[in-house]
Amino acid sequence: MVGHIGGLFGGFFIAFIVGAPMLGTVDYLKWLLSGAVLTVSLVILTLELK
Repeated sequence: MVGHIGGLFGGFFIAFIVGAPMLGTVDYLKWLLSGAVLTVSLVILTLELK
């Protein structure tokens, strides 16, 4: 279950970060917040797997 949730969040934020250049200009704050949320999510999921 944790893997599916991690895939959902990770896929969403990776798609946002990687797809951002195709969308045109993206606010720097939005880019920074999405990267921070992705990082925090991955850390939490990693700790859950231990």
